[in-house]
Amino acid sequence: MDEITGTIVRLIKETDLTHRDDLLLEARSAFLDYLASLYRAVGRQKVKAAAHWAQGFAGKGLMVGQKGTSHPIFAAFYNGFASHYLDLDDAQSNIAGHFSTVLFSILLSVMAPQQSVKDFLTAYVVGAELEGLLGSLVNPEHKWQGWHSTGTLGPLGGACALAKWAQLDEPETARLLSLCGSQSGGLGLQAVTANPFIQALPRETRSLPLNL
Repeated sequence: MDEITGTIVRLIKETDLTHRDDLLLEARSAFLDYLASLYRAVGRQKVKAAAHWAQGFAGKGLMVGQKGTSHPIFAAFYNGFASHYLDLDDAQSNIAGHFSTVLFSILLSVMAPQQSVKDFLTAYVVGAELEGLLGSLVNPEHKWQGWHSTGTLGPLGGACALAKWAQLDEPETARLLSLCGSQSGGLGLQAVTANPFIQALPRETRSLPLNL
């Protein structure tokens, strides 16, 4: 394990918000915003279609706003799709993208009713902190190179949140971060058409139906 990964793994494990009610309150507000963004889109045709597709995979993963469940992977996909569908979900300037839609969607897909709300919110804060720090290091160059941080930094933040929630040990956390780092990727072309990067492209390219 390299030094940087080791530091991140250690900080994930050591983070304790017992005396940080301010951060827990911010996380709670973000969760309410997440739910509001998601429920506004639940009735949309394509969101319903995504829910129907996800319900075809057996599992106990929570699908917010739906009666059925799914395998956690596909439940997380549905939750993320629905909460971001109308593009009302929160964003952060360092990330230059959305973060709650990724973090809460992952955590809800594995959350069990008997588990602690504090642990849920703490895991969210851990993921959000990492995304913000990484965003401050790579942006704005990352964005102007055509990458969309929701798809590149989001999986790493999600891995951190999941590792904290599941209380993974250090080798397990490092492997999870490695997998997410190798699989993450989000092109600016797949983001909103108001993106300045997209506006600089030829008009015929900008008009392609890239968004669901």
